[in-house]
Amino acid sequence: MVEDRRANEQSPEIIRQELCAWVPGDIRKRCSIREIVRSGNPAEQIVAEARDPHADVVVIEAQPRRFLSSVLFGSTTQMVIRNSPSPVLSVMGAPVQPR
Repeated sequence: MVEDRRANEQSPEIIRQELCAWVPGDIRKRCSIREIVRSGNPAEQIVAEARDPHADVVVIEAQPRRFLSSVLFGSTTQMVIRNSPSPVLSVMGAPVQPR
């Protein structure tokens, strides 16, 4: 699943191909991975997909927000962690710089 503002500008197939490129081939040989592109509220769509009985784990990139020397997850990551029926693995991305 991808949360990307470019999703409105690119076709779902192009976005799916970009998602596929993120996972190395040797990893694909050892596990079953599905890249899914949906539109709508990102957190709601990810949680809806996590309800699929075949979803063993949700992997989501967490873009940390810095606040008073602590790290907070973005709202999408927080909502997915709180509402997903499947375990959620959050992978830290680069910190988002304040505007």
